[in-house]
Amino acid sequence: MKSKNTGNYRICRHQRGVGKTRSVLSEYKNEVDCRSAFNNYTTEVGWEYYCEQEVIYTGTQIDENGNIIDSSPTWIPMN
Repeated sequence: MKSKNTGNYRICRHQRGVGKTRSVLSEYKNEVDCRSAFNNYTTEVGWEYYCEQEVIYTGTQIDENGNIIDSSPTWIPMN
């Protein structure tokens, strides 16, 4: 399965061990700006910070006419 990047990036955080604490801190239109901002964030103890990119997976399903359907956009962690 192949994926294509939508060009959207964001910085998120969540509190370790506590449910429903995930929040989006900022969004960007390119990876360089996102990574640069991430390196300058002041972190708080007990929170995990990470960058995500939005992708669309191609060829995940086939419709009744045999046409390939792509997935909805989804966010995945960046390495």
